Amino acid sequence: MLLVNNVKRVFIFEEDGKRVELPDPSAELTPKQVLDHYCAHYPELTTGTVAGPTIKDGVAQYEFASHLGNKG
Repeated sequence: MLLVNNVKRVFIFEEDGKRVELPDPSAELTPKQVLDHYCAHYPELTTGTVAGPTIKDGVAQYEFASHLGNKG
């Protein structure tokens, strides 16, 4: 018998020095697809990466890191 335990996921990033916690739009999406989903609302994530998960209190926490550079 295979037992599957669905773990709640949250996605976290820092915006203007504040921690922003984003809900999981769909358990069917990979963390990278979730990052792509939120790019429409948070353009700074367009060049972002995903780290994690870290399990904390039974919740899988993924960190989005933005990598904005300078032109020139």
